[in-house]
Amino acid sequence: MHVIGQLSLNANGTLSAQARARLKRFWRHRQYLIIDEYSMLSKTFLANLSNNISIGMQDSPHFKPDDPFGGLNVILCGDLHQFPPVANWATEALYHPVNGADDSTEAQIGRKIYESFTTVVILKEQMRVTDPTWREFLTRLRYGRVGDSDIRMLQNLIIDQGDSPLIDFDAEPWCNAGLVTPRHAVREKWNEFAVRKWCRTSREQLFVCTARDEIRGRELSRKEKYVMASRHGENKRKKCKDLPWKIEIAKGMKVMVTNNLKTDLDVTNGARGEIVDIVLHPDEPLLPDGPIVNLKHPPAYVLVKLERTKASPLPGLETGVIPIEPIASKMKIIVNGSARTVTRHQLPMTAAYAFTDYRAQGQSIPYVIVDIAKPPSCGNLTLFSVYVALSRSSGRHTIRLLRDFDEETFKRSHHNALLAEDNRLEELNERTKKEWEAYKTIVEGYRTT
Repeated sequence: MHVIGQLSLNANGTLSAQARARLKRFWRHRQYLIIDEYSMLSKTFLANLSNNISIGMQDSPHFKPDDPFGGLNVILCGDLHQFPPVANWATEALYHPVNGADDSTEAQIGRKIYESFTTVVILKEQMRVTDPTWREFLTRLRYGRVGDSDIRMLQNLIIDQGDSPLIDFDAEPWCNAGLVTPRHAVREKWNEFAVRKWCRTSREQLFVCTARDEIRGRELSRKEKYVMASRHGENKRKKCKDLPWKIEIAKGMKVMVTNNLKTDLDVTNGARGEIVDIVLHPDEPLLPDGPIVNLKHPPAYVLVKLERTKASPLPGLETGVIPIEPIASKMKIIVNGSARTVTRHQLPMTAAYAFTDYRAQGQSIPYVIVDIAKPPSCGNLTLFSVYVALSRSSGRHTIRLLRDFDEETFKRSHHNALLAEDNRLEELNERTKKEWEAYKTIVEGYRTT
């Protein structure tokens, strides 16, 4: 959305002439925008997105200067009980009513735009969860009404505890189970172990791919490499989104794309697949026969069979198999008081055996292990987090908990503003339903006539 709305992460509220031109080219012939996972929109972001798209719609025959989004038809999809906006005050969530004393002008405009969505359809048939007991539990969790019997049920799902039968995690179907965790360190270690396990069982070589860093086409000096290494450690703590210094890949392993490469073909941040082949850089030395190979250069490209893509089959490749090349990203470093721009070349992918709870939102995982233990350093888990994590699969037979959890996590309640918004949306849903039934009656009358 930042791309299609020309919204910079460091926006100062102004648009360059080039950004305005890009907006007009992109939106001139478009009539609809569908936004998924809309719970993560903040009021301020919605206002800024509407403003910029209105600029983009100015050359469109459908432009309406007084309407939100310049008259573009916008459909919001998602669930306000999943993750709220990231890196914002809690009051920036769309469901929070305006507080004139605290909310910015943009936040007040964003809430007004959100309230203009009055055609509401609530989908009530649960398609992912097939276990009735689990479905009822998720409903109570959704509204912050978890009871002692629900806690006992969850405790019985902890691996090697409770009354649940022992599971052979080396056999189907659990050998392919994914992990959902709120901890990046756990995700990284789980993926590292899973890739090595895959290489042992498949006898495929593990390729360690280090990035190529350059400054104006030259290699980095020792001092510059030290600064970059320090930046890497700092970014791991801050969870920054620079391309990684090192990734590990092997044929047949599960991977996930980490950048938007071709959004129109579903080759986007979060797309999952399996490595079919690895084509090495032409200058790569002759490979040794050992199980682990440290490459001198990033691969020329990696062939990945995506689980879903709109890309047409390429000559000589199976349907869904696409080449993913190293991409470049720029980052600033300060060396001896001087600013320098480093260009990093690396494959935009990571192992896909474990996911953070944020990354898991929207996914269906057939068999899943969930980590809902209290993180040691980043505060308490929220009801949003545990609800997302525990609703990724179909029920008690396909979900296990990695370890014990803090019962107090489930004994919290949601903010009254969210529960009030549930009621408001339910009323709009009933009104929409009546309007639709009345419309169908009129249409049927015309047909009869």
